[in-house]
Amino acid sequence: MSSVIYSFACKKDPVQRLELLETEEPLPGGDAAAVTFKILRGSLTANNKFYWSFGERPPFNFNRCYPVDPARSKLLDGGDTPNDYFHPVVWGICEVTSSNVEGVEIGTQYMAMLPMGETVSFARAHVKEDDEDILVVDRPATFSAYNQFTKIDADSPLSTSCEHSDTALVCFPGIVTGHGLYYRMLRTDCYGTDTVVVTSASSKVALAMALYMRNDPDKKFAHTKIVGYTSSSNVEFCKKTGLYDDVIGYHEMLPQSTKCVMIDIAGRGDIYTKNNNAPAVDVAKLLVVGNSSGADDKDSTAKTFSFPATIKMALAMMGLPARLHSWMDPKQQLYLIWEDMAAMKEEMGGEEMKKTQKEYSLAFCKFAKEWMRAKEAETEEEVRQAFVDILQGSVLPSEFIALDVAKAVAHRR
Repeated sequence: MSSVIYSFACKKDPVQRLELLETEEPLPGGDAAAVTFKILRGSLTANNKFYWSFGERPPFNFNRCYPVDPARSKLLDGGDTPNDYFHPVVWGICEVTSSNVEGVEIGTQYMAMLPMGETVSFARAHVKEDDEDILVVDRPATFSAYNQFTKIDADSPLSTSCEHSDTALVCFPGIVTGHGLYYRMLRTDCYGTDTVVVTSASSKVALAMALYMRNDPDKKFAHTKIVGYTSSSNVEFCKKTGLYDDVIGYHEMLPQSTKCVMIDIAGRGDIYTKNNNAPAVDVAKLLVVGNSSGADDKDSTAKTFSFPATIKMALAMMGLPARLHSWMDPKQQLYLIWEDMAAMKEEMGGEEMKKTQKEYSLAFCKFAKEWMRAKEAETEEEVRQAFVDILQGSVLPSEFIALDVAKAVAHRR
């Protein structure tokens, strides 16, 4: 039995335009699927710039998460055949509609990396041995960390029955990464510095980290200065949040006598370089989180890496076991959140860690309610425009984008 579904796909080219596909069966498992989901909501954030930039780079291979099958799919607006198309990934909420997997019940909601479409299915999937809340799907072309579907509890801010569901979903990558960075600062004592400098200060990652540091229950960061780098247009927004001790534009230098750990979310190599070369500034540690600025490879922070830092980054991106490179501690490092997640789980235990993450997620959602508003994408053109706006960096830091693809294509039924 086959069915027709709709989804958005695109080519890897500068146009960044989404095209609507009609496919004869669910993606990608078809009638033989072990589990099938209907996609309830999706989201677009600055993280999608990272997924776009690293779509063809191992071990991430985001463009291979949900390949387009030209034999079963067609472009509804005519033009090219979908031979060179792929489904861009977004974080979303989905619900089980059929399951042959033990422990996976119909009606259960999961959060996962999904295509912008109506449904998704997998030929093979299994519940993780040491965590019954994780469903692991068989998608060998993609980095394993992204092949996990996380069950959404009824009391989670992510649950569609919660008033914060859209905020929790859209801000999820920022909340999780921001919490990981906060935990890294805790367990390293800010690498022996008294200042944390973060680029892309208006991003959800930076705001979440700063929020958690400011509200640390043990006041471990009472004497730590948090400085935000951002574009001139976002300086005022960042200042109004009250999370930063100082907010400066990218054209500015850090004050003299600054000793800091720099957390680079923007990916702009010039910010690190000019401060690292300044005689009165000591960047004791650089953690590179992403490339929200969309900097070209030649201008990216990764290009400033020393040889040992480049080797460590290459080993990590190859997906090799951490024991092969964890002993390396160069000044510049690619931030790998799963290292902090593993340390957190070892310290707290699995259940306490989940409880803590829910609490921190809710705390950020309440913060976001004051400073941010949802921008709904519920028509085909709104979905297309939202995708371009995110990749081109034209979405205001006070806005977040929630997608309802099923509603957008409902008129085609």
